[in-house]
Amino acid sequence: MLRLGIAEADRMPELAAGLYDVLFGITVGDLASHLVAAFGLAADKAEVVANELIGLVIHPTLPRLLFGVEPLVDAMPEETRLAADVDLDGIRHLLRIVMPPPPAA
Repeated sequence: MLRLGIAEADRMPELAAGLYDVLFGITVGDLASHLVAAFGLAADKAEVVANELIGLVIHPTLPRLLFGVEPLVDAMPEETRLAADVDLDGIRHLLRIVMPPPPAA
């Protein structure tokens, strides 16, 4: 889907923009909402953090998938196997990088 959106972006910019919004914009919005609720970030700061975190998490893998270096998966990871199927420690590490430190008590 990404390959198609990228390939047709010049001919159909509205379609490509819509695809981008569905794949990334909604995800950023959902993550930003979670950061507001879970960590008390201001909405504008949460969106910046969400964009940065998603970029750090997907950038190493996405180009490899787009170029066929790594195989695509057919299904989402099962919740019971999430820790084994997804590098949660790596994501936690990146979250600590982009999240502001908690206010001093």
